[in-house]
Amino acid sequence: MQFPFKNYEASRDWLYNLKNRGSKYGIERMLAFSNRLGFPENAFPIIHVAGTNGKGSVCVMLEKIYRETRLKTGLFTSPHLVRQGERIQVNRGNLSESKILKYTNELFPIGIEMSKSDPDNHPSFFEWMTAMAFIHFKTQKVDLAIIETGLGGRLDSTNVVNPEISVITSIGLEHTEILGNSIEKIAQEKAGIIKAETPVILGKMPAKARQAIMRVAKQKQAAVYCVEDHFTEKTLPKTNLHGTVQRWNAATSMLVTETLQERFPVPRKIKSTALMNISWRGRWSIEKAGNRTLIFDAAHNVDALLALTENISRLPKRPIIVAGFTGSTSKATTMLPTLQKLAEKLIIVQPSHSRGLDTETVIPGHKPFEVSQLFPSKGVCTIEPKSATIVITGSIYLVAEIYERILHDDPQGQQILQD
Repeated sequence: MQFPFKNYEASRDWLYNLKNRGSKYGIERMLAFSNRLGFPENAFPIIHVAGTNGKGSVCVMLEKIYRETRLKTGLFTSPHLVRQGERIQVNRGNLSESKILKYTNELFPIGIEMSKSDPDNHPSFFEWMTAMAFIHFKTQKVDLAIIETGLGGRLDSTNVVNPEISVITSIGLEHTEILGNSIEKIAQEKAGIIKAETPVILGKMPAKARQAIMRVAKQKQAAVYCVEDHFTEKTLPKTNLHGTVQRWNAATSMLVTETLQERFPVPRKIKSTALMNISWRGRWSIEKAGNRTLIFDAAHNVDALLALTENISRLPKRPIIVAGFTGSTSKATTMLPTLQKLAEKLIIVQPSHSRGLDTETVIPGHKPFEVSQLFPSKGVCTIEPKSATIVITGSIYLVAEIYERILHDDPQGQQILQD
């Protein structure tokens, strides 16, 4: 068979262009896609995780815990930080570029066939990545997969799965133009991942959100376990990830494992040890550039900013903050006053992303800086003084862009290859 893509770069560029196709919002197209693939997601047990903040952290915590019990784990998260293959991992090993090429070539004729009657029936970029994850996990015969939703829950393409348990980590205002303009409406959208008679774990969240989710769970006869009923601030488990919010995420992960203990037994000592050895870049992760200390934290909304504030308050002195935003100008301007109070100096930059906000939009009259000017090459940062701690925050796309420039000899700019 003649494959359309000869190398990874060609398949990557084609996948990137899928972002401009497939405007339909819902799971019908993903169901049709998965049907043509033979429903590979039914070949392995799944933990399905949604939430406004913390879902990625809970996913990597669960992956680490279960991998420590010698289970072969699949992990699907988004967006990626530096390389596209980070989204799909087996035992925390990234999907290789050769595998991405292979799967793209194999799936290509299916996408063409689906779009014959209507171009909008062609799978989107995120649906394509979701399908790749399902196929890869089936091929690799994983013992358990942890699947993170992309946007929302009810209409998210991952919501074709039939999980062992559903997890909703937190609820806050996000993507209000799609999910709804109130906590209750957003909670109801996230609750769309709940399946009939399948247990649900709820992380720390506002009472209104919890009540909205519990109404959906009751309709589906799904048992609900709330982390706030099982843990207090004093009894939260410890984790090497920084901040109280991460300890709540750790508690949520513990409650998941306890609820699944009969199906997937984990000794308590393994849980505790695993939670102290979590690797999750871009979430208050500390790196060195020469003698410079750089802290990367993707605080892209108001709730995440609260966690950032707590962590910065524990630094010996105020840092220089480099921030950039994508999407809504109002969200950026809402976060600015807090960032200005936290920073010794605040530098606003524009992320190299199609939705990146330019500095003039964020702060009119602000002196513009280019990312390449501040971080010109691997290990080099030009921000003065050299003794300052630098916190890079805001959009995950900016965090990814600077992360790659600091740590890699050959930045490829794959952070733009996003949903």
